[in-house]
Amino acid sequence: MKRIVFVFATIVLLSYSLLLSADYKGPHPETNQGAAAMVFTYTPFQSNIGSAGAGYAYATDQIIAPIPGIGLKAFISDRLSLGFAVGLGLVSSTPDKSTDMSTSETLLGLSIDCNSHFKPLYGISPYFGGNINFGYYDKGTKVESGGNKTETSTSGLIIGIGPQLGFDWYFTDGIALGAKYTLTFLYCPEPSKETKTNSNTTTVDGDSRIKLSTGNATFTLTVHM
Repeated sequence: MKRIVFVFATIVLLSYSLLLSADYKGPHPETNQGAAAMVFTYTPFQSNIGSAGAGYAYATDQIIAPIPGIGLKAFISDRLSLGFAVGLGLVSSTPDKSTDMSTSETLLGLSIDCNSHFKPLYGISPYFGGNINFGYYDKGTKVESGGNKTETSTSGLIIGIGPQLGFDWYFTDGIALGAKYTLTFLYCPEPSKETKTNSNTTTVDGDSRIKLSTGNATFTLTVHM
């Protein structure tokens, strides 16, 4: 037992002396060209980790946000990064025996970040940039009753753009916790609702909408590959 403790203590002391001799200054932000990472979201002071936000969707009279997606980030040059988040959702149901109704939903989202990183401050990499995102939502229902068939389709598109300011804190090599603050401008073109009963088709367009959010805060977890 004493021998194991002695060996372990020797390894620790040697490692510490090597760090001192190399003038180790702690984790350094990975912002050089070629660096790539996966991006997640998280809630501070909790253990849950979520997907990256891939834009928003507009359905009839409500904004669906955010669309969950897969987030990636790559540095195309030193201190200049491009981030992508792509989301896809497909839901369908078989006809309900009591109502003979089946439903299907499609959700698509794409978010693009372009950020310029300032000179790192110890393990912190502050940045400034912009975001543009697109989202699409479609829901369809089909009801068959008494020889009649009614199909309803509701769809909506949303486009968002805005500047953002944030930082990444590399608390260890290759992994960073961060936060960003985005000024969001959203434009929702007129959503449409189409109803088809047998051979009759009617289309109703909803109201277009413009939304300006004074700020949308997002907490991120970046894991380099």
